[in-house]
Amino acid sequence: MTDFVLVHGSWHGAWCWERLIPELAALGHHAVAADLGLARPGATFDSLVEAVERTLAAPGQTVLVAHSGGAAIAPLVASRRLVRELVLLAPIVPGEPAAIAPGFAEALARQGRTEDGVVWDPDDAYDLFYQDCERADANSAIERLVPHRIGALVPGVHHAHPGVPTRHIVCTADRAIDPRESARLTHERYGASIVELAASHSPFWSRPRELARLLADTPQPAR
Repeated sequence: MTDFVLVHGSWHGAWCWERLIPELAALGHHAVAADLGLARPGATFDSLVEAVERTLAAPGQTVLVAHSGGAAIAPLVASRRLVRELVLLAPIVPGEPAAIAPGFAEALARQGRTEDGVVWDPDDAYDLFYQDCERADANSAIERLVPHRIGALVPGVHHAHPGVPTRHIVCTADRAIDPRESARLTHERYGASIVELAASHSPFWSRPRELARLLADTPQPAR
């Protein structure tokens, strides 16, 4: 049995892993989702790191899985708590705008803003994050997205090599992250092994069974 700690990304919450956790359990593993509390007033980079650290009951036995913006804080957590393995799922790479897909940057610029941060238009959220889901199914996730100031989760500088085995799951149909460029960067920075999954930016929703099997299997580098 493997213990997984799951870290969501920007605009999401612990709820986004609700389809993956049962799939991991069916394979004999245990998983818990960290709640970063992005909707809470005053959330800072440090408070988000601490939220993940509080979830790590036994770091040395834990596989830390971090999605998208959550992957920007995960290397720091992994280096401070020395987890068993770090898995970056469709990660944002801090300080590297080239790793962001052009369509994401364009869409982000036209989103509405409130005092709590960026609010996604449902059509843009579908096209960028959930395009391999049926629209009604995607809406069940999109309706739960929360406003968020992206800078609180994604600092402008990257963190040093975490010193633990690192895997990068590249979502080949990702429209938010540039798969090729982000894979190059995580391999150079963290020595990440690269594996591929035919999915959008949000495989925890669209491909939970395939993602669970990939997480549970011994990683094989993509060719």
